[in-house]
Amino acid sequence: MSDNKERIEKIIKLFNEQDIYPFPYNDIAEIETELNDEFNKYASDEIIKADLNTYWMFIAGLASGGINSRLIDVVDRYKTKKWLEKSFFDWFPKYRFMERYDFSDYEMFNYTYQLYENLRIMLLDVIKFDEQRIQ
Repeated sequence: MSDNKERIEKIIKLFNEQDIYPFPYNDIAEIETELNDEFNKYASDEIIKADLNTYWMFIAGLASGGINSRLIDVVDRYKTKKWLEKSFFDWFPKYRFMERYDFSDYEMFNYTYQLYENLRIMLLDVIKFDEQRIQ
């Protein structure tokens, strides 16, 4: 890809075409039930639905075109990069116990998680490309 405009257009297109599922409430409820003991042990006072929503909506805002405004200001770009460098488990470390599980049986959750992870990495690449261009 020759420039960031094309990269950003690809991200927006991917987001618009692939964000097809509603928030996976049922899958998350089933995961919470399946991992009940670990949720009680490591994240008893946490609300994973709210935390996932917060994380995914941060990425969605950028992937729907918001990344453009974050590239203009050096401070905004830096802060956005720092947040994008973090996975969901870095944002919310109490859920790290989930990293060792395979959630492929939870189609909506798995699809959504993978989509937003791919978007996060693509957005981070946009910022890194922009930083290289400036230097």
